Amino acid sequence: MQSVMTVTGPVPATALGATLMHEHIFLDLTSDVAGRNSLLNDPELAYRELLRYREAGGVTLVDQTTGGLRGHDHDLLPVQHALAVREMARRTGLQIVLGAGWYREPYYERRLWRMKTDQIAEELVRDLTAGLDGTDVRAGLLGEIGAHFTWVSPAEERMFRAVGRAHRQTGSAVYFVFEGRGASVIDGQRFDWRTGDLFVVPTWAWHEHASADGEAILFSVQDTPVMQALGLYREQAYGEHDGHQPVTRVFG
Repeated sequence: MQSVMTVTGPVPATALGATLMHEHIFLDLTSDVAGRNSLLNDPELAYRELLRYREAGGVTLVDQTTGGLRGHDHDLLPVQHALAVREMARRTGLQIVLGAGWYREPYYERRLWRMKTDQIAEELVRDLTAGLDGTDVRAGLLGEIGAHFTWVSPAEERMFRAVGRAHRQTGSAVYFVFEGRGASVIDGQRFDWRTGDLFVVPTWAWHEHASADGEAILFSVQDTPVMQALGLYREQAYGEHDGHQPVTRVFG
């Protein structure tokens, strides 16, 4: 059964139901936003608001609160962010998918300025396969990832490359384009896509994805949990051409 990783474990993709794709249950914007509404750190208020969503028919929620947004120089919550989100999922009965990564440079930890792209990528893989911030709560996607409004800093560029770096893995992946347009390069062949398209990445194929303009949202359904449970999961970073495949042909 194809599944999606939530903070309480994998759920079948067919059981996602009504889903909010970009939310923040707890949030710290005080790095560069002053004044009111820069903190969301009230568990009881969050609980009441999430119950209203569930009563309205909501089933799943994607929380894209990534590194730095979870508290940058102080504790946002009495417990680690991932644990607080998992507890909220258990209390409300909602399926919550938590994102991994880092938002924008003002929210980066200083260590990120010294880290290489592959080191960042390895950390993101741990968030997805082992758990966030040393917990056993696994992320279900990469995002929210951002940049400055008018330019991309060198540190932000490394973050984007780490998230989007082409990788090779043994899991079969089905992608649904929920929003936007762009292209994927699969074993050197470029496939253009737009909202509503569905495509499959074959097993053990080099692949990478990029939006054409603005934000694009892809849903990915994979058999990675099964392959990991069987001890058959592998992945390999694409090491040539700065991590990006040369396009040798275009589909269509």
